[in-house]
Amino acid sequence: MTEPLARVWWKPFPWKKWSPIVTPPEAHSVVVWVDDLGIAHARDGKTGRIIAEGGDHASVIQSAIDYLSDGGRVFIRKGVYSIASTVTVPDGVTLEGEMHANARYYDTRGTVLRGSADPIIKVTTEKDTYYSGAIAIRNLRVRPASNNAAILASASKPLSSLTIENVGVVPEQLFKGYGIVLDASQQPIIDVLIRRVECYYLDKAIWAKGVYQSGSSLYLYVTTLTISKCTFERNNTAIRLEGVQTALIGNSIIENSQTNGVEVYASRAVWIADNHFENNPYQSGTTGYDLIVQGEPSLNYYTSAVYVRNNLFASRYAAANVYVKYSARVVIAENLFLYTPQNNIYADADARYLWIENNIFSSQNTILGRRLVNSGKATFSGNGATTQFLIDHGIDGTPTTAVVTPGSSDAKGNFYITLDSTYIYVNYATPPPSGSNNVVLYWYARRGMEGL
Repeated sequence: MTEPLARVWWKPFPWKKWSPIVTPPEAHSVVVWVDDLGIAHARDGKTGRIIAEGGDHASVIQSAIDYLSDGGRVFIRKGVYSIASTVTVPDGVTLEGEMHANARYYDTRGTVLRGSADPIIKVTTEKDTYYSGAIAIRNLRVRPASNNAAILASASKPLSSLTIENVGVVPEQLFKGYGIVLDASQQPIIDVLIRRVECYYLDKAIWAKGVYQSGSSLYLYVTTLTISKCTFERNNTAIRLEGVQTALIGNSIIENSQTNGVEVYASRAVWIADNHFENNPYQSGTTGYDLIVQGEPSLNYYTSAVYVRNNLFASRYAAANVYVKYSARVVIAENLFLYTPQNNIYADADARYLWIENNIFSSQNTILGRRLVNSGKATFSGNGATTQFLIDHGIDGTPTTAVVTPGSSDAKGNFYITLDSTYIYVNYATPPPSGSNNVVLYWYARRGMEGL
């Protein structure tokens, strides 16, 4: 069976005429394709020798991968491949499909791997080194049949340098299966890039499981994870990080989840920046959140060093846009909270050292945790006799810095401020005049990080 012609592009010659140039299959180590009869074929990209062929598509793809004993690239041409057994991708191998231009998640004109294998693709390594050969999966559509996983990274040795990009995952059954699972519960997974991935209608679109427990100690086994420029739509949960250290979730769309958008659990050093959160959950009557930051109380482990910045939160039915529980040193800054759910930010009583600054809120927040920075607008009615007005600053302890600025003409005058652990006291030399809501004060308070 002859492989179909590769795609053609046009290149100008010096005399300005045009001539077709064919992409040589030798650009790839092994080429796999499926013919009109449903038979898959694999051939050596350099010699043209047929390596494997048959109706078992998974077996042919696996034979192509195993053929590359020292690593290389397997190029799977466009077509629908039935995967009844797991395809295992080891060190140094790139598995690359062929994408149709402007394809969406439901598009089947490119390379599609579909089936009941659990997982459909497994990434693994057995080398005795933290820096094994790079592994990449690109330009594929993967369709789990039910509760199976599309891509699973799990190894008997530490796995490093994994790239997954231009991959779309949508299951055959709604809200079933998993998109990308990083299972580091036994061995570390280091340096993972997930970019331009689309996941729809899954139970969990991305699930990083790096919690390793030894006695009363907890270790984080997923390290340096980047999730960038991805789209998550109509999943039960879009992203769940468990036991992750040093992660970035950025420039992604996370919307219409059944319950939660992003769950950060028992992790540290996580940046969540420049994302669009909307309709998580997508219907009223369901308890859900755009973002949950939570530690592990049973091990006295606080999720810590989480930075939430420059995100758009636009979920109407959320119990809170951001929910913080058993966590410490969480910075929530410069975000836009567009709508008024039950709460924009809800920090439970065991949240410690919150820093909430320069956000634009749609409503009042319920903050039960501790804050180092706070600001607001206070309005009082003068009676011509009162010279002292109290502003509840909500800071954890006595602020080290506070600024009060008059916001109305009746609030102007000679005054000074004093501070304690509860209030900013605004003390006027001469009482403001009588009036209804005529004393308006803008305020800012901050406590330094020293000693925390």
